[in-house]
Amino acid sequence: MKSSQSFKIQSLLQLYEMLPEEERLIVDWLRQLVKENLPTYCKEKISYNVPFFYGKKSICIIWPSRSARRNKERSSVWLLYGNRFEGC
Repeated sequence: MKSSQSFKIQSLLQLYEMLPEEERLIVDWLRQLVKENLPTYCKEKISYNVPFFYGKKSICIIWPSRSARRNKERSSVWLLYGNRFEGC
């Protein structure tokens, strides 16, 4: 994947096209999990070249693994205000 400084991902589709299939499945599963547990007024956008969820405040980022070292790095969810996840 190109450096985030030189390339800006504009859509989820564009992100998915750049990820290996296994990571695409993991990212999609994590997105669905987050979306099912957020209030309906919370939104998703691409920010920092990754899926970003927000409500009144930033909630979480789904950070896909882009490393060739598959066994050492996996996709993850970064909680920004995890203690406010339910009431975002």
